Amino acid sequence: MALAGQLLHDIMKTSVFQWQPGGASLKEYTIAGQGAHHVLSIAESMYRSLPAEEVVA
Repeated sequence: MALAGQLLHDIMKTSVFQWQPGGASLKEYTIAGQGAHHVLSIAESMYRSLPAEEVVA
């Protein structure tokens, strides 16, 4: 479970930090005081019906 939590932790960074033509990346917005990639990773895990223990990890 710890390994799965680590692997899934930053999985949405590719959606949040997209490269722009000038070489910069998009600014990460926050949701409920957290980086958007954290909240989106949790939402994606729940949408894909991962076990609750894995979502919490």
